[in-house]
Amino acid sequence: MNNFIKKIAVCLWLVACFVMLSSNAVMAQTNNNLGAPDYPWELTFCPANSMPGEPGDPGEKGPAGDSGQCIPLDGITCPQGLILTGVSLGTPVCEPPSTIFETCLFDTETKQTLCKNYGNYGPYYRGVVTQQRVYDCQAQKWGDWTVQTQTCTPYDCTPGDTEDDTASCPAGYNGDQTRTRTCQANGIWGGWTSWDQSQCTPYDCTPGDTQDDTASCPAGYNGDQTRTRTCQANGTWGGWTQWDQSQCTPIPPAECTPGQTETDTQACGEGYNGNKTRTRTCRADSTWGNWSGWDRSQCVQCECTAGQYEETVSECPAGYTGSVTQRKSCGANGMWEVVTITNCTQITNGEQCYKKTGQRLVSGSQANPEHCSNINPYVRDFPNGNAKPNGHECGVLMMEIPIGGGITQRTWDIYKNICNP
Repeated sequence: MNNFIKKIAVCLWLVACFVMLSSNAVMAQTNNNLGAPDYPWELTFCPANSMPGEPGDPGEKGPAGDSGQCIPLDGITCPQGLILTGVSLGTPVCEPPSTIFETCLFDTETKQTLCKNYGNYGPYYRGVVTQQRVYDCQAQKWGDWTVQTQTCTPYDCTPGDTEDDTASCPAGYNGDQTRTRTCQANGIWGGWTSWDQSQCTPYDCTPGDTQDDTASCPAGYNGDQTRTRTCQANGTWGGWTQWDQSQCTPIPPAECTPGQTETDTQACGEGYNGNKTRTRTCRADSTWGNWSGWDRSQCVQCECTAGQYEETVSECPAGYTGSVTQRKSCGANGMWEVVTITNCTQITNGEQCYKKTGQRLVSGSQANPEHCSNINPYVRDFPNGNAKPNGHECGVLMMEIPIGGGITQRTWDIYKNICNP
């Protein structure tokens, strides 16, 4: 029973020692970085595969201020069943395992690795991984590395990549401006380039300004109509308003169609027969232009006075006997209206016929033409009863005037034989 209690006490003491040694090791590691502590002596923590000396040894800082020294453990071994627990005056100290916790100083070792070279992080991570391992005195070997802290964060970008940024152009311009930045070797974006404003175009107008437009009123109206547009916030003109036609007045009904022509026809006037004409053309404003002058090319001067009448009788043409009567009456248009009445009979072959051809004035008794049988214009019989050939002339005495000296002037009507034998 007493042995059991003793064993428990020993175990509790060993645990307490382990905790204290671990704390001292951490503090000593920290003190190595921050400076010497205030207590009279301190442990010297040595790198892997080495141990500090005991108090008074060259490897221990004791009260006398001996400088710390680490004793290399390369080639140092303990006999079978013993464990290396330290070095005293340069000589290895080997003890049974039962006393290891009384004399073994637990050592720790720390290392830092860049994240890009640790585990599965890969080349595009920044930061470090801090690892620690503890030397196991009983097993006489270092334990496994364990991660204490890690500040690994992925790169913001892939080195060499570029990124574009687009923004609206500055005030007074339309369009977009651009800039670029490049990923640096550490995976952090570099600074932006200056804005490229080559695509920016000046405003067409000043926002809020207005512009008026004027045009003629629509067809059928006189006057002008107006409309307005306003400059928008982006410097471009907005749409036009509806036309304001309050100043437009209706045009009276059109007199005619532009280009249309009209003709006026009237009688030529007294003394002329026919009609005269004139024309006018519709203007572009649908009003008639002026009349042209009168065209009298169709006017014919009258031949007579309305109501006038004439009648003439003439002989039938050669070879015919009878007469031709022509009756003319003046129409309302001042032109003769002629009616011809022909009463002619053809003369048969073998008959003798004469036709009056004129008069002949002769003087003296020897200048008498051959007498015709009578004064009928168509004579068949002569005094001697003989037929005369074609072309034979005879005369009918119409008048005798004595002129003295035994000379008488006679006027004869001359007839000529015109019949075929």
